[in-house]
Parts: sequence; C-alpha cells; structure tokens
Amino acid sequence: MEAYICNKELSEENKNKIEQVAEELTAGAIFGVYSYGEDYILHSELKIIRLSSDLVPVWTFSGNDIFVSQSGDENVFEMKKDRICLCDWSGDYCEIDYNGKLMKEN
Repeated sequence: MEAYICNKELSEENKNKIEQVAEELTAGAIFGVYSYGEDYILHSELKIIRLSSDLVPVWTFSGNDIFVSQSGDENVFEMKKDRICLCDWSGDYCEIDYNGKLMKEN
C-alpha cells in the first residue's frame, strides 16, 4: 500500500508508520493523508481515520459503501473548517465532524 501526504511533509519513518497503522485498520487503499493541526486524517477506500500526532488511532468512520465515485466527477472527500464532507460509490452524501461524529446524512 502506498500512502501519500497531501498537505504536509512526512519523514520516511512516519510515512511507514502511517502505512502500517492504515493496513491494520482498513483493508482498502489509502487515497490521501492530510494534516489536521498536529493530527492526521486518512482518506481510505473503506474508512476515514484520524490519527494523533504520535500516530495512534483516535477514531475511524465507515460509510455505507466505499468512498469512491463511480463517475469520477464527484468530490468524494473534502475537508472544510469544521467538517469532512464525504460521498460514496452509491452517491450517498454525509458530513462528519473532526471527532468522527456524523453531522449530516442523506
């Protein structure tokens, strides 16, 4: 599995640790690793995962389906100031806060 950082430089050691934790928590691909303060948010195929700065899982969130678009046109993962917006394969939309709690679902 190849995780990549989208908005912050990672040491090779931390990159390997993130990949190891991600493999333990999800069987799907990791599409992105984003910094959130001192923590990290992982966008994987099956879950959204928040890791603390020392790379310990804080929470995981699973949707109804994989976080991938069928058409490729939809933005399936977007971090906003106070929430993470998600869309899955079925087109279902939801929003979670940075504590992993569901805020909105359609």
